[in-house]
Amino acid sequence: MMPRLHRRSFWLFAPHVLLAALGTLAGCTSDAPLPASESNISCIADRQAATVYCEPARLVDRAAPTVDRSGTAIVLRSLGLDVAFEISDVVWDSASVAFVVRVKNLTGQPLGTTAGSLPDSRGIRLHFVSSVLTSTSGQTQTRAIAVPAVGSVTGTDSVTAVDEPYLAIPGVVDSAAWSAPTRLRLIVPATAQTSLFSIVLVAPVAYPHGWLRVRTDGPSIEVGERAELRVVQMDALGRALESAPHVQWATSTPQVATVSADGEITGRTNGMAEVAVSCALPCQSAGESIQLAVAPSGGVTLSVRPAARFPISRFVYGVNFMTDDSAASTGKWPWFGAIVPRGVTLNRIGGNRMSAYNWRNNYSHAGLDYNFQNDQLLDPSTIPGEAIRRRVAASRARTAATLVTIPMLPFVAADAQAQPLDTLGATRAKRMREHFVPNRPSPAAGDTPGTVYQNQFVQWLDATFPIAAADSLHPIFFSLDNEPDIWYSTHHAIMSDTLGRFRKETYDGFSQTSIAYARAVKSARADALVFGPATATFAGVMTLGQFPDADPVHGKKPFFDVYLDAMREAERTHGRRLLDVLDMHFYTEVSTRGGLISNDYAPQNADAIAKRLQAPRSLWDPTFDEKTWVSGVTDGPVALLPRLRGMIAAHYPGTKIAITEYYYGRSGDISGGLAQTDVLGIFGREGVFAATLWPQANVWAWKGVGNDAYAYAFGAFRLFRDYDGAGSAFGDVGLAATTSNRVTSSIYASQLADGRRVLVVINKTAATLCASIPMTTGPQPRVAHVYTMRDGAPIPVRGADITVAAGGYLTFDMPAMSASTLVLEY
Repeated sequence: MMPRLHRRSFWLFAPHVLLAALGTLAGCTSDAPLPASESNISCIADRQAATVYCEPARLVDRAAPTVDRSGTAIVLRSLGLDVAFEISDVVWDSASVAFVVRVKNLTGQPLGTTAGSLPDSRGIRLHFVSSVLTSTSGQTQTRAIAVPAVGSVTGTDSVTAVDEPYLAIPGVVDSAAWSAPTRLRLIVPATAQTSLFSIVLVAPVAYPHGWLRVRTDGPSIEVGERAELRVVQMDALGRALESAPHVQWATSTPQVATVSADGEITGRTNGMAEVAVSCALPCQSAGESIQLAVAPSGGVTLSVRPAARFPISRFVYGVNFMTDDSAASTGKWPWFGAIVPRGVTLNRIGGNRMSAYNWRNNYSHAGLDYNFQNDQLLDPSTIPGEAIRRRVAASRARTAATLVTIPMLPFVAADAQAQPLDTLGATRAKRMREHFVPNRPSPAAGDTPGTVYQNQFVQWLDATFPIAAADSLHPIFFSLDNEPDIWYSTHHAIMSDTLGRFRKETYDGFSQTSIAYARAVKSARADALVFGPATATFAGVMTLGQFPDADPVHGKKPFFDVYLDAMREAERTHGRRLLDVLDMHFYTEVSTRGGLISNDYAPQNADAIAKRLQAPRSLWDPTFDEKTWVSGVTDGPVALLPRLRGMIAAHYPGTKIAITEYYYGRSGDISGGLAQTDVLGIFGREGVFAATLWPQANVWAWKGVGNDAYAYAFGAFRLFRDYDGAGSAFGDVGLAATTSNRVTSSIYASQLADGRRVLVVINKTAATLCASIPMTTGPQPRVAHVYTMRDGAPIPVRGADITVAAGGYLTFDMPAMSASTLVLEY
């Protein structure tokens, strides 16, 4: 059990506080976002510090939003819950300060429109209200901010008693969305040391009087069930008002569900019920229409929203150490004869073996994994790079990308050393000199003969294979080593001092090492994508192995925050991005009394199966608490991917996410296959860029037969990448999809280039589950082709087609403990 970390408030990435405070010249953001309070925003531009910094000026009682004379605009003076405001890329000169500004709309309706989606001619305006200047001599004066004759301030208009300059933000900013970055320049006299100003946002809105919002207990009800519909009146900012409005109810689908005058809805038959609510006089708020699914009794409703689309990265369907089929058939490590499905899209060459891999001769160091010995497990040849060449060739033959690990340890293996290295004294030092050679990013003065250089490794790969970024199907990516948070243990022979004492990495030391090796990679191949830091556990995310000790400089601040800040600063210093993908490993810590659910030898009782089926929810679900040491660190639900997105947004926007090692256990059982199916769907939906399954199954629990040990995990890959055995795949355009019961079921939806939709649905229960899938928006499908993986059938089997009922309503009896791919034909 890991001890708990002290929670700090700036870990919490609730939507209403994300990125509410600002940048400096170096691009750093404040540790703590603006609090979720009713607060005016004041900013201070400091010439000496070369910053523009904004913070709450004072707490005030929230007043109703100001509405202009036409009744179609609001004035936001309180930028706490209403708007998040970000400043970055601050540049000073003798007479002005320039910066990039953007705004996040935290109201409940779009800003910049009176028609729902079309921009209003007046647009959104950020007004910069008169400032207090402090001169270099310490004197102060009040004056308006000067507007440059030529610059990015759009104009002046009355927002206070005096005309103030404003910046126009083009287009419509939807609720919870960011505006496009816009560069702004304001005149600040050269004699001014600081300039204090405040910001007011004025924007047209569609509902200046607010709107009605219908509340329900869920997205569906069953046939014969009654449910209460509740109405809340919202103001123009999306805040609920205490008074209950007088409303009228109506439905256009009484055959599906009826609604009473007081808002009680009754399910009549399968289908989608549409219910509208409107204000009775004197209420002026806009009404609302909702759709509610009516499902068969005891079933589940799986809903798809085709209008809500997002890209799915093709690289989430990856594995580690994929070789060609002939190598796999030998029955040796790592897959023990299992043939990786042909639809796999990414092959990671990583793990502990790669941290001290010598590309010059293919020797590697086993470390703690096996006797701290050097050997040629990766490849028996001494031809430079052969261990990598044949694996990249295997990837390319399958039209898959390759993620190659760049060693960053100070030494790599020089030759074979079958005996363990002594950990103390002169003998150890002698053996290190004999059996290891220095490892460096690139050549430098004073290097010893035999030093291995990683920029030359990248150059060799570039000469051997085309790795241009334009190669969208099988590029080569680069990872900055592997699991640095446990180097002190796994690679003790290298990382300990001459007395054998453990030496842990510091945040700054490791970050600077990463920057040096990333620069070496980019200098050899400028368009290469670089991954890092590939931490071993969630503890690595928080502490880089320093736990329980604090980092000597950063204390208990999360390591990923510091690492991202360092990489963001490195981009500014060196003129190009050095880290493209934030990478970590995530092995579930969920367990039963018999052990971890990822342990194939642990008892596979009902408790283990149930926990395995729910464990993937820790990747995304803010309502699911896995109750492990990880959720002890996070003080509740882990919600890993939203948490990582929040860290990136706060510290290095634009960085992608990868999970390059994971395993949920029992890949040879249907429960392991369903968990793997769920995980692949989650990775695609949650915006992960790359993911690779680690070959963690204990094949001896399956009598040494690799194909048995991975049968159902590989079936999960086939559901997404080869469901019909002919290479047909899930789409790369995702569609929002939800289930009325996330405990018993999951759904993932996509659209193909030809307009067809492909769904993957999961039944996590031991009984048939009737699924109602409304298709009432967009083109109406005629039929659904079904391919199912179930207990006893790890390879998806074509089932009977399902005819879609009139009105676009599909009913599917999901077999017990199964996952199915549904292809909707039109």
